[in-house]
Amino acid sequence: MQPGKAAEASRPIEDAVADRQGGLYVYCVVDGGQRARLGPVGVEGREVYCVPYRRVSAVVHDCPPEPYQSSVPQVVEGWVMAHQRVVDGAWERWGTVLPLAFDTIVRRRGEGEPQEDIRKWLADEYEGLRRRIETVRGKAEYGVQVFWEPQVVARLTKRFPTCLKTFSCWDATG
Repeated sequence: MQPGKAAEASRPIEDAVADRQGGLYVYCVVDGGQRARLGPVGVEGREVYCVPYRRVSAVVHDCPPEPYQSSVPQVVEGWVMAHQRVVDGAWERWGTVLPLAFDTIVRRRGEGEPQEDIRKWLADEYEGLRRRIETVRGKAEYGVQVFWEPQVVARLTKRFPTCLKTFSCWDATG
C-alpha cells in the first residue's frame, strides 16, 4: 500500500483527492442523495464521486477551473467518450440522470471548496431538478445523425414532392 492511502480511505469523499484545483467537472445530476465513489473513470482517468444534497447528487471530479482544451481531435474524442461513459454508468446505477454538457465546470468562489458551490446550486435548483427527474424517469434519450447527398435529395424532392412532405412513401432507390 502506498503511503497515505490508508488515511485517505477514511477521510470524507470531498477530501479524498489530494490535488484540489479549484474546480469541479460536473457530468450529471442523479436521482439519489448519497455519497458515492465511482472510481477513476472520469475524463483523463479522474476519480469520480458524488456531491449529495437531499434526494439528488451531482456526479463530479476535481479539475482545474478552466475548460479542457486540445487541438488533437482524438484527445477531445476520448474526453467526450469518457464523459458519456460516466453518464451511462450513473444511469445504470441510479436509473434516472440529468446529463450536463461536456466540459461543464463549477469554479470555486471565494475561500470555500467547490463542493460548497455545487451544493448551493443543488439547493437553489432542487425543486426544478426534482421536477425534471420525474419528467425523464423511465425514459431514454437517443441521438440520430443523418448524412445525405444534396444532389440525391434534390432529385427525390423533384420526383416525389408530396411523399417527402409526409415521409409516407419514402423509397430512396427510385
